[in-house]
Amino acid sequence: MKLPALRLPTPSRRTFGLSVVLSLLAPIGCASSGASSTVLADTAFERSLQVDLSSMTKTPSGLYYRDEVEGRGEIAKQRQKVTVRYTGWLPNGTKFDSSESLEFRLSSGPSGVIEGWVIGIEGMRVGGVRNLVIPPELGYRYREAGPIPAGSVLVFRIELLRVRQD
Repeated sequence: MKLPALRLPTPSRRTFGLSVVLSLLAPIGCASSGASSTVLADTAFERSLQVDLSSMTKTPSGLYYRDEVEGRGEIAKQRQKVTVRYTGWLPNGTKFDSSESLEFRLSSGPSGVIEGWVIGIEGMRVGGVRNLVIPPELGYRYREAGPIPAGSVLVFRIELLRVRQD
């Protein structure tokens, strides 16, 4: 089906064309760590989540983490099967998910978990508890995911229970 051409007066055509180009380039700019830093810096976190970005470690990808408990067991690496206990919240304190025992392969992509989990869990030791603050680019990006609105910053508390070699 061919859509009808949009006819605009000449000066408006230039303005319209520029706005289309800029709107197509905007997502590219949002994917940079600078954009995620701005999003996180502008995020108001519910007090009960005890998020203080200034006391957390920031990765080059823009993810923030803080170890509540440093584990003493095996270190989690990409492509290993790990078992975690976790709870996830939106910055306003709304709990959107939790599990007492979830096993998965530590890899991102269609059959894996969000990139923020791979970055945040890799290097943890079994027995460790880590808090993660994940910018949208490392979470569900700018699309809805069940109860999670598009463009959401995510807050997780993750305990690494087990690492398996497969």
